Amino acid sequence: MKVEIVYRTDNEPLTTPFPSKDGIMVRFVRGDYLDPQWIFNGGGWFKPPAPRFTLRHFFKWLPIPYIAWRKGTRVGYIGAKIYGVDSPEYYRFVHTREIYNGSQAFCITLRPFGRSL
Repeated sequence: MKVEIVYRTDNEPLTTPFPSKDGIMVRFVRGDYLDPQWIFNGGGWFKPPAPRFTLRHFFKWLPIPYIAWRKGTRVGYIGAKIYGVDSPEYYRFVHTREIYNGSQAFCITLRPFGRSL
């Protein structure tokens, strides 16, 4: 599992969801899209049960945007959020041969009105 950054306006680690200081960050991401779905079964990323199904695609040519912001303790983001896929919990819905130390994927997500310390 791998992602590639085509363009970015920040220097944050790739799995950091929003800027550490007030501002906006923009990224264009392509690569492995992995989005597990727990529709009506009460599971989650790090708790059972396994997802009902997992949406997958490899975006080779089309970069997907990601925009995140911070203003004080108000944070938010929309788009292709990158996350690490190297935790043992991912073995529930990803083949072990695809997971290695440092594996990353992205999912399309929206969190417009979050709070952070």
